[in-house]
Amino acid sequence: EEEARERLKQEALAKEAMLEEEHAKAEAPRRQRIKELPLVARASRRSKEDEMRKAFDDMLAKGQDALRYEDLQSYLCDYLGFGQVEAYRFFQRHSSDASIVEFSAFKEGYASLNPYMITDRTREVFFRKPGSLRGKEVYLEKLEQCEVYACDNVAQVFVDFCKGCAILLGPCESSVFVRDCEDCVFWLAAQQLRTDNCKRCTFFLYSKSEPVIERSTELTFAPWAARYPGCSSQFAAANFDPHRNLWNAVFDFTGSPETSHWRLPGLEEVIELSVELAEEPTGGGGALSSVVADSPVPEVTYDMLCAAPMASEGSTGEGLNIPQTRPPLPPPPPPGCEAAQPHLVRDEIDESRIVGSPGLPLMQPAAGASAPLDLGEAAAASEPQTQGGMQHDDSDDSEGSYADVAGVVA
Repeated sequence: EEEARERLKQEALAKEAMLEEEHAKAEAPRRQRIKELPLVARASRRSKEDEMRKAFDDMLAKGQDALRYEDLQSYLCDYLGFGQVEAYRFFQRHSSDASIVEFSAFKEGYASLNPYMITDRTREVFFRKPGSLRGKEVYLEKLEQCEVYACDNVAQVFVDFCKGCAILLGPCESSVFVRDCEDCVFWLAAQQLRTDNCKRCTFFLYSKSEPVIERSTELTFAPWAARYPGCSSQFAAANFDPHRNLWNAVFDFTGSPETSHWRLPGLEEVIELSVELAEEPTGGGGALSSVVADSPVPEVTYDMLCAAPMASEGSTGEGLNIPQTRPPLPPPPPPGCEAAQPHLVRDEIDESRIVGSPGLPLMQPAAGASAPLDLGEAAAASEPQTQGGMQHDDSDDSEGSYADVAGVVA
């Protein structure tokens, strides 16, 4: 017990010291967001030592031979566009008693610095700020009760084997594949959404074409309901018309004439996500501030939830003669409910809140059913109305996926 108390005391002192250093350097010039492929783009458990050394040296301040907290914060948060908590978490896990990260310890956490792949994590929060992903492929795999806020344009996204997560994905120029996921909440904008073997997932969706579901049950679909800094310009860059959203034109490849595998929520169930990012204000000055969040998509209303789906300009699978059963319309909102529920997420260090979908409004867990963010933890419904895949290697060795990323960003 004494050792545990001493360890907690040292961790508290280390955090206090890091925060003091952060405030002391608030007016210092900050590193600009990366414009090219980062050295950590291929970071994995198989990375060679010389590759890790190059990245380590790139993070070092002039004249230093070990990483200080402000070095990590500048490189990860300002340069790569990660969240504040990721820099803090990395430093806490890999720093020495002298409050520095030496190269030997840096190597242990190097694989976690890949901007495009997040795997095997529990109760952690991840941000990717505008300019951090720059239209590359993204892989999210085996995440449990995590939060991912990818506030940037992407090329293609694969989300596999995630449970109890809250995930925001900025405009995707092609497809978002969501496979083998359970009890997750997504805010995503894509050319097309494809799900396979998903259960009890909610999608606040912008889709330029018909969403496709397969072998999935108890899904919920509603229009896009999120805002973050740069969202409007990213929609424009992706050529997404915010007023033409096929979110409810769902095609079920395993459709049934008796039941619908998806539902429409009531307005009181809609969660309007707003993300505040800690960024340097325009014009410099050094100090971090919250940049204003925006969205080009109209706010969700009850009429929108009840609207008929827009006609698709292409064909998804209508010629296959698969029965499609649409869900019933949601009931009118209860008295006093005139808009979606707001949910604010800030890019900050907060060890007290519950992480993942259990922490969302109307999704609070029963007492003892969940745990708050652990920064010290190792990484690791009426009668329906009837109306007229890719293979993935689930091995621990993800070298192939990293190779895919490298091919896209090369």
